[in-house]
Amino acid sequence: MDTQNNVEIILKDGSTGLASNHMDKLIASEVANTIAQIDDEYDLSKKVDIQELSERIVDYLTMNTNIVIEPKIVVKEFRKQLKFY
Repeated sequence: MDTQNNVEIILKDGSTGLASNHMDKLIASEVANTIAQIDDEYDLSKKVDIQELSERIVDYLTMNTNIVIEPKIVVKEFRKQLKFY
């Protein structure tokens, strides 16, 4: 693993870990926060809005962890949390 990707994070339970080992939790948390704070600007029943929000989450997580994430992973998490399956 590249040393620049060794970003330590604090998890909800107060423990710490490397972002690369907990990316699934970070993505799930960011998606849940986004869904909870959504405003009238976005419609979560529209694919284009979910895609845009996913790309914003990817940008945010990549900027803060230096780990590149595929937007489709975040879209999948949106679909899971919104129960679109």
